[in-house]
Amino acid sequence: MKERLVWRLWFGRKALGAVLAASLLQACSSNPTVSAGGSIEEFARSLNGKLYAFDLRGVKFRSEMSAEPVTPQRMPKGLAIALAPAQEHCKKAGGEPSLVDFIEAAPETAAHARPNLNLPRRVLCLRSGNPVWVLDIRYVDVKVITGTDPTLRTPIWDLSMSLQAQLLSPDQYTARLKDEQAQAQARERAAAVQKERQAALEQERQQRARAQEAEARRLAAEWPARVAAFQANLKVGDRFQWARPPGGGGPFVGMVVRIEGALAFVQFENLTISGQQTRYIPKVELEPFDGPTPNFRRAID
Repeated sequence: MKERLVWRLWFGRKALGAVLAASLLQACSSNPTVSAGGSIEEFARSLNGKLYAFDLRGVKFRSEMSAEPVTPQRMPKGLAIALAPAQEHCKKAGGEPSLVDFIEAAPETAAHARPNLNLPRRVLCLRSGNPVWVLDIRYVDVKVITGTDPTLRTPIWDLSMSLQAQLLSPDQYTARLKDEQAQAQARERAAAVQKERQAALEQERQQRARAQEAEARRLAAEWPARVAAFQANLKVGDRFQWARPPGGGGPFVGMVVRIEGALAFVQFENLTISGQQTRYIPKVELEPFDGPTPNFRRAID
Protein backbone atom coordinates (compact mmCIF):
# COMPACT_ATOMS: atom_id res chain seq x y z
CA MET A 1 0.00 0.00 0.00
CA LYS A 2 2.84 2.37 0.93
CA GLU A 3 4.75 1.58 -2.27
CA ARG A 4 1.64 2.26 -4.33
CA LEU A 5 1.18 5.63 -2.61
CA VAL A 6 4.83 6.56 -3.26
CA TRP A 7 4.40 5.55 -6.90
CA ARG A 8 1.31 7.73 -7.26
CA LEU A 9 3.06 10.72 -5.69
CA TRP A 10 6.08 10.28 -7.96
CA PHE A 11 3.90 9.90 -11.05
CA GLY A 12 1.78 12.91 -10.07
CA ARG A 13 4.84 15.12 -9.65
CA LYS A 14 6.24 13.95 -12.95
CA ALA A 15 2.96 14.64 -14.72
CA LEU A 16 2.76 18.09 -13.12
CA GLY A 17 6.31 18.82 -14.27
CA ALA A 18 5.41 17.77 -17.78
CA VAL A 19 2.38 20.07 -17.77
CA LEU A 20 4.45 23.00 -16.52
CA ALA A 21 7.13 22.33 -19.13
CA ALA A 22 4.52 22.18 -21.86
CA SER A 23 3.02 25.45 -20.63
CA LEU A 24 6.45 27.07 -20.61
CA LEU A 25 7.15 25.91 -24.15
CA GLN A 26 3.78 27.20 -25.26
CA ALA A 27 4.47 30.58 -23.64
CA CYS A 28 7.85 30.71 -25.40
CA SER A 29 6.42 29.96 -28.83
CA SER A 30 9.00 29.98 -31.59
CA ASN A 31 9.21 31.52 -35.02
CA PRO A 32 8.83 29.16 -37.97
CA THR A 33 11.87 27.03 -38.75
CA VAL A 34 12.60 27.37 -42.45
CA SER A 35 14.79 24.67 -43.91
CA ALA A 36 17.82 25.87 -45.85
CA GLY A 37 16.92 23.35 -48.54
CA GLY A 38 19.22 22.15 -51.25
CA SER A 39 19.41 25.48 -53.07
CA ILE A 40 18.81 29.17 -52.60
CA GLU A 41 15.73 28.82 -54.83
CA GLU A 42 14.23 26.28 -52.44
CA PHE A 43 15.02 28.42 -49.39
CA ALA A 44 13.45 31.51 -51.00
CA ARG A 45 10.24 29.59 -51.74
CA SER A 46 10.13 28.26 -48.17
CA LEU A 47 10.77 31.68 -46.62
CA ASN A 48 8.06 33.44 -48.63
CA GLY A 49 4.93 34.19 -46.63
CA LYS A 50 6.32 33.24 -43.21
CA LEU A 51 5.17 35.20 -40.15
CA TYR A 52 7.78 36.23 -37.57
CA ALA A 53 7.60 37.89 -34.16
CA PHE A 54 10.61 39.19 -32.21
CA ASP A 55 10.50 39.81 -28.46
CA LEU A 56 11.16 43.46 -27.62
CA ARG A 57 11.19 42.84 -23.85
CA GLY A 58 14.10 40.41 -23.95
CA VAL A 59 12.44 37.76 -21.76
CA LYS A 60 12.04 34.88 -24.21
CA PHE A 61 14.81 32.32 -24.11
CA ARG A 62 15.08 31.29 -27.75
CA SER A 63 17.53 33.23 -29.90
CA GLU A 64 15.26 33.05 -32.96
CA MET A 65 12.68 35.08 -30.99
CA SER A 66 15.16 37.79 -29.94
CA ALA A 67 14.87 41.41 -31.06
CA GLU A 68 18.31 42.22 -29.67
CA PRO A 69 20.01 44.48 -32.22
CA VAL A 70 22.97 42.88 -33.96
CA THR A 71 25.25 44.03 -36.81
CA PRO A 72 26.14 47.71 -37.17
CA GLN A 73 22.74 48.27 -38.78
CA ARG A 74 20.88 47.14 -35.59
CA MET A 75 19.17 44.17 -37.17
CA PRO A 76 16.99 41.97 -34.88
CA LYS A 77 18.95 38.88 -33.85
CA GLY A 78 16.06 36.56 -34.66
CA LEU A 79 15.80 37.90 -38.19
CA ALA A 80 19.54 37.47 -38.69
CA ILE A 81 19.12 33.81 -37.72
CA ALA A 82 16.17 33.42 -40.10
CA LEU A 83 18.16 34.82 -43.05
CA ALA A 84 21.44 33.04 -42.23
CA PRO A 85 20.74 30.08 -44.62
CA ALA A 86 20.71 32.49 -47.57
CA GLN A 87 24.19 33.68 -46.67
CA GLU A 88 25.38 30.08 -46.33
CA HIS A 89 24.07 29.25 -49.81
CA CYS A 90 26.03 32.21 -51.16
CA LYS A 91 29.25 31.06 -49.48
CA LYS A 92 28.77 27.51 -50.82
CA ALA A 93 28.47 28.98 -54.33
CA GLY A 94 31.78 30.77 -53.86
CA GLY A 95 30.19 34.15 -53.32
CA GLU A 96 30.37 36.86 -50.68
CA PRO A 97 27.00 37.52 -49.00
CA SER A 98 25.92 40.85 -47.57
CA LEU A 99 22.75 42.31 -46.12
CA VAL A 100 21.91 45.62 -47.80
CA ASP A 101 19.27 48.34 -48.18
CA PHE A 102 18.17 48.52 -44.55
CA ILE A 103 14.88 50.17 -43.63
CA GLU A 104 13.47 51.25 -40.27
CA ALA A 105 11.59 48.41 -38.58
CA ALA A 106 8.62 50.19 -37.04
CA PRO A 107 8.02 53.72 -35.78
CA GLU A 108 6.20 52.34 -32.72
CA THR A 109 9.44 50.92 -31.30
CA ALA A 110 11.03 54.36 -30.99
CA ALA A 111 9.49 55.01 -27.56
CA HIS A 112 10.41 51.63 -26.10
CA ALA A 113 13.42 49.74 -24.81
CA ARG A 114 14.83 48.56 -28.15
CA PRO A 115 14.51 51.51 -30.58
CA ASN A 116 15.95 51.96 -34.05
CA LEU A 117 15.73 48.37 -35.25
CA ASN A 118 16.34 48.04 -38.98
CA LEU A 119 15.45 45.35 -41.50
CA PRO A 120 17.50 44.38 -44.59
CA ARG A 121 15.58 44.50 -47.83
CA ARG A 122 18.04 42.28 -49.68
CA VAL A 123 20.58 39.50 -49.26
CA LEU A 124 23.12 40.24 -51.97
CA CYS A 125 25.43 37.47 -53.20
CA LEU A 126 28.49 38.75 -55.07
CA ARG A 127 31.25 36.91 -56.86
CA SER A 128 34.19 39.00 -58.11
CA GLY A 129 32.10 42.08 -57.41
CA ASN A 130 29.20 40.97 -59.64
CA PRO A 131 25.79 39.78 -58.43
CA VAL A 132 25.20 36.04 -58.58
CA TRP A 133 21.70 36.29 -57.18
CA VAL A 134 19.73 38.61 -54.92
CA LEU A 135 17.15 37.57 -52.34
CA ASP A 136 14.64 40.42 -52.33
CA ILE A 137 12.63 40.73 -49.10
CA ARG A 138 9.51 42.73 -48.38
CA TYR A 139 8.11 43.13 -44.87
CA VAL A 140 4.32 43.15 -44.72
CA ASP A 141 2.16 44.40 -41.83
CA VAL A 142 5.08 45.38 -39.59
CA LYS A 143 3.67 46.23 -36.17
CA VAL A 144 4.22 45.99 -32.45
CA ILE A 145 1.92 43.48 -30.77
CA THR A 146 1.10 44.04 -27.10
CA GLY A 147 -1.03 42.08 -24.69
CA THR A 148 -0.77 39.41 -22.02
CA ASP A 149 0.44 35.83 -22.37
CA PRO A 150 -2.59 33.64 -21.47
CA THR A 151 -0.41 30.95 -19.89
CA LEU A 152 2.15 32.80 -17.78
CA ARG A 153 0.11 36.03 -17.54
CA THR A 154 3.14 38.09 -18.49
CA PRO A 155 3.16 41.07 -20.86
CA ILE A 156 3.63 40.44 -24.58
CA TRP A 157 5.60 42.99 -26.56
CA ASP A 158 6.66 41.66 -29.95
CA LEU A 159 7.71 43.16 -33.25
CA SER A 160 5.64 41.21 -35.78
CA MET A 161 5.93 40.99 -39.55
CA SER A 162 5.30 38.75 -42.54
CA LEU A 163 8.08 38.14 -45.07
CA GLN A 164 7.62 38.18 -48.83
CA ALA A 165 10.75 36.75 -50.47
CA GLN A 166 11.70 36.63 -54.14
CA LEU A 167 14.92 35.41 -55.72
CA LEU A 168 16.21 37.74 -58.43
CA SER A 169 18.69 37.03 -61.19
CA PRO A 170 21.35 39.69 -61.92
CA ASP A 171 19.25 41.03 -64.81
CA GLN A 172 16.11 41.13 -62.68
CA TYR A 173 18.04 42.87 -59.91
CA THR A 174 19.32 45.52 -62.35
CA ALA A 175 15.79 46.07 -63.68
CA ARG A 176 14.38 46.38 -60.17
CA LEU A 177 17.04 48.90 -59.17
CA LYS A 178 16.18 51.00 -62.22
CA ASP A 179 12.48 50.79 -61.38
CA GLU A 180 13.11 51.78 -57.77
CA GLN A 181 15.33 54.66 -58.89
CA ALA A 182 12.59 55.87 -61.22
CA GLN A 183 10.04 55.65 -58.41
CA ALA A 184 12.37 57.51 -56.03
CA GLN A 185 12.89 60.26 -58.61
CA ALA A 186 9.12 60.49 -59.14
CA ARG A 187 8.62 60.83 -55.38
CA GLU A 188 11.30 63.51 -55.25
CA ARG A 189 9.63 65.43 -58.07
CA ALA A 190 6.24 65.11 -56.40
CA ALA A 191 7.75 66.25 -53.09
CA ALA A 192 9.38 69.23 -54.84
CA VAL A 193 6.07 70.19 -56.48
CA GLN A 194 4.30 69.85 -53.14
CA LYS A 195 6.96 71.96 -51.45
CA GLU A 196 6.63 74.67 -54.09
CA ARG A 197 2.85 74.58 -53.77
CA GLN A 198 3.05 74.88 -49.99
CA ALA A 199 5.51 77.76 -50.35
CA ALA A 200 3.14 79.52 -52.76
CA LEU A 201 0.19 78.96 -50.42
CA GLU A 202 2.21 80.27 -47.48
CA GLN A 203 3.18 83.34 -49.50
CA GLU A 204 -0.47 83.95 -50.36
CA ARG A 205 -1.44 83.51 -46.71
CA GLN A 206 1.17 86.04 -45.62
CA GLN A 207 0.03 88.47 -48.29
CA ARG A 208 -3.58 88.12 -47.14
CA ALA A 209 -2.51 88.59 -43.52
CA ARG A 210 -0.56 91.73 -44.41
CA ALA A 211 -3.53 93.05 -46.41
CA GLN A 212 -5.89 92.35 -43.52
CA GLU A 213 -3.54 94.07 -41.08
CA ALA A 214 -3.30 97.07 -43.38
CA GLU A 215 -7.09 97.21 -43.73
CA ALA A 216 -7.49 96.97 -39.97
CA ARG A 217 -5.05 99.85 -39.47
CA ARG A 218 -6.89 101.93 -42.08
CA LEU A 219 -10.26 101.31 -40.46
CA ALA A 220 -8.86 102.08 -37.03
CA ALA A 221 -7.42 105.37 -38.30
CA GLU A 222 -10.73 106.29 -39.95
CA TRP A 223 -12.92 105.15 -37.04
CA PRO A 224 -13.02 108.41 -35.01
CA ALA A 225 -14.04 110.43 -38.07
CA ARG A 226 -16.63 107.83 -39.04
CA VAL A 227 -18.14 107.86 -35.53
CA ALA A 228 -18.28 111.67 -35.51
CA ALA A 229 -20.01 111.73 -38.93
CA PHE A 230 -22.46 109.00 -37.83
CA GLN A 231 -23.44 110.92 -34.68
CA ALA A 232 -23.75 114.22 -36.53
CA ASN A 233 -26.02 112.75 -39.22
CA LEU A 234 -27.91 110.23 -37.05
CA LYS A 235 -31.35 109.44 -38.45
CA VAL A 236 -34.24 107.05 -37.92
CA GLY A 237 -33.47 103.54 -39.15
CA ASP A 238 -29.72 103.71 -38.54
CA ARG A 239 -28.21 100.60 -36.94
CA PHE A 240 -25.84 101.25 -34.07
CA GLN A 241 -23.79 99.73 -31.29
CA TRP A 242 -23.81 101.16 -27.78
CA ALA A 243 -20.35 102.55 -27.01
CA ARG A 244 -20.72 102.78 -23.19
CA PRO A 245 -23.15 100.16 -21.88
CA PRO A 246 -23.33 99.78 -18.08
CA GLY A 247 -21.04 96.98 -16.98
CA GLY A 248 -19.27 96.86 -20.34
CA GLY A 249 -19.55 93.91 -22.69
CA GLY A 250 -21.22 93.82 -26.02
CA PRO A 251 -21.50 94.74 -28.71
CA PHE A 252 -25.14 95.57 -27.94
CA VAL A 253 -26.78 96.63 -31.16
CA GLY A 254 -30.10 97.98 -32.33
CA MET A 255 -31.93 100.56 -34.48
CA VAL A 256 -32.71 104.22 -34.03
CA VAL A 257 -36.48 104.76 -33.67
CA ARG A 258 -36.57 108.58 -33.32
CA ILE A 259 -34.35 111.55 -32.54
CA GLU A 260 -35.14 114.01 -29.75
CA GLY A 261 -32.44 116.66 -29.47
CA ALA A 262 -29.27 115.20 -28.05
CA LEU A 263 -31.01 111.91 -27.32
CA ALA A 264 -32.00 109.00 -29.51
CA PHE A 265 -34.84 106.65 -28.71
CA VAL A 266 -33.54 103.22 -29.73
CA GLN A 267 -34.65 99.60 -29.82
CA PHE A 268 -32.06 96.94 -28.95
CA GLU A 269 -31.78 93.63 -30.70
CA ASN A 270 -29.77 91.69 -28.07
CA LEU A 271 -30.24 93.68 -24.85
CA THR A 272 -33.08 94.33 -22.40
CA ILE A 273 -32.97 96.87 -19.57
CA SER A 274 -35.52 96.37 -16.80
CA GLY A 275 -37.39 94.09 -19.16
CA GLN A 276 -37.52 96.69 -21.95
CA GLN A 277 -35.78 96.61 -25.34
CA THR A 278 -36.22 100.38 -25.84
CA ARG A 279 -34.37 103.26 -24.16
CA TYR A 280 -33.24 106.87 -24.58
CA ILE A 281 -29.48 107.07 -25.12
CA PRO A 282 -27.30 110.14 -25.78
CA LYS A 283 -26.33 110.30 -29.44
CA VAL A 284 -22.67 110.66 -28.45
CA GLU A 285 -22.80 107.07 -27.08
CA LEU A 286 -23.90 105.56 -30.39
CA GLU A 287 -21.46 104.20 -32.96
CA PRO A 288 -22.10 102.77 -36.45
CA PHE A 289 -22.65 99.03 -36.74
CA ASP A 290 -22.73 97.13 -40.04
CA GLY A 291 -22.55 93.44 -39.11
CA PRO A 292 -25.18 90.82 -38.26
CA THR A 293 -26.83 90.78 -34.86
CA PRO A 294 -24.53 89.00 -32.35
CA ASN A 295 -25.78 85.58 -31.27
CA PHE A 296 -25.81 86.44 -27.54
CA ARG A 297 -28.26 88.36 -25.38
CA ARG A 298 -28.00 90.22 -22.08
CA ALA A 299 -30.53 91.46 -19.59
CA ILE A 300 -29.87 94.37 -17.17
CA ASP A 301 -32.23 94.80 -14.22
